[in-house]
Amino acid sequence: MADHWPALALYFPAHIEQAKRLQELVLLLLDDFKPTGLVEDSSMYWRVFFSNSGDRNEANTALNRNQATSTVRSLPINVQDEKWAERSQAELRAVRIGQIVIAPPWDIPVPISKDASTTIRPLTVIIEPSIGFGTGHHASTRLCIHGLQRLDLTARTVLDLGTGSGVLAIVASTLGATRVRGLDRDATAIATAARNLTLNETARNVSFHVSAIQTSSESSADVVVANLTGAFFSSHSARISSFVVPGGYLICSGITKTESPDVLVALEPYLVLVHEQVEDEWVGLIWQRDPVTGRTAATNTIQQPERREALLKT
Repeated sequence: MADHWPALALYFPAHIEQAKRLQELVLLLLDDFKPTGLVEDSSMYWRVFFSNSGDRNEANTALNRNQATSTVRSLPINVQDEKWAERSQAELRAVRIGQIVIAPPWDIPVPISKDASTTIRPLTVIIEPSIGFGTGHHASTRLCIHGLQRLDLTARTVLDLGTGSGVLAIVASTLGATRVRGLDRDATAIATAARNLTLNETARNVSFHVSAIQTSSESSADVVVANLTGAFFSSHSARISSFVVPGGYLICSGITKTESPDVLVALEPYLVLVHEQVEDEWVGLIWQRDPVTGRTAATNTIQQPERREALLKT
């Protein structure tokens, strides 16, 4: 086993507004090179990890050649000891998101006895922290989990695009979905998701597949959940929307406040916005595909927030 992880040390310019925009561009650019993890040591210094030095070096070259990211200093480094991720997340504890608890194996909630005959067992999803994302501690993950709880998933199929740790797919099954499929272009992420699935005995009818969203042949689903990036939603809005059956829903996050207007414009031709939630600098959106035409209704519900909530859990 390797004794180090190939990574890029990224130094962003000191002007905070410029740095935020650059960080969005960097995330979009690096996505083509299959990064496996990211540590934000500060708002101006990141370490981005890769499964091999080849991907790391190609990513470094792409950053240096791209004029839009030319002010970002990128330095290839090797981080010693393959246990860096476990050490960095060893202090993680269970987090409650609505009625769902996302817990690492060492902090699983103990059932609470209400009285001698009643025991309360919280809906718990166990996720092993790793070099991937999706422990429930990031706002974008929480926004997607809140979104899943706003819908009635009973007897519905769910597709998780960019599944990562598999947490959203496993949550969907825990909430009653009859069939859940998780897609990710990274085989390492799929292996991690499969391992997490074995930790959750109550999650049934869940499968994970190595597949890129742009070229996937997966069939559509009643509910699609996607924790991606705002730039990806803007670039691939038609493709993402095509995974949603008529009358179905798209739950999306990974979108910053500054990206949100562009995402709204990109998805509006295909879907109707029915809910919006903001946490910190992140935005979560729930969209519905028109049950008859498969396209946006004539009246734009983005301008009528009182109509949005009426479409949920009906």
